[in-house]
Amino acid sequence: MALSDQLLELSARAQQLEASAAAVKERDQAAIAKRKADLEASARATRAALHTDFVEAADAAETGWADQQAAITTSLDTLRQRRAERHAARVVKRADHAADLAEADALDDVTFAIDAITAAEYSVLDAVDARAAADAEEHAAH
Repeated sequence: MALSDQLLELSARAQQLEASAAAVKERDQAAIAKRKADLEASARATRAALHTDFVEAADAAETGWADQQAAITTSLDTLRQRRAERHAARVVKRADHAADLAEADALDDVTFAIDAITAAEYSVLDAVDARAAADAEEHAAH
């Protein structure tokens, strides 16, 4: 209820109080009884309105709490999802790095094998050349 509405109600109640005071002064039992009945009805209506306001406020608070819980759950789910995505990206990056290292090792090993074959071929040719020289020396000596 807005402040202006409350002030209007306060003014109306003050006028009713003046009427009640006048009835008491004049000892008008019928007016007093009517005023009491009106006050009781007004009090019941006020209690009912307060109860309705209270129930609405409680419902709003419960709805707000449920909304907050849903928002928190959504936020946590989003954070968990991002964490899982970052973890998966790190796993892929590590696997990619391991593959790069393995490829580099394989390239080094192939290069070493090529060098070993080249050295072996050179040694074979050197041995053939040495054998030919030895055979030539032997023929020359006979």
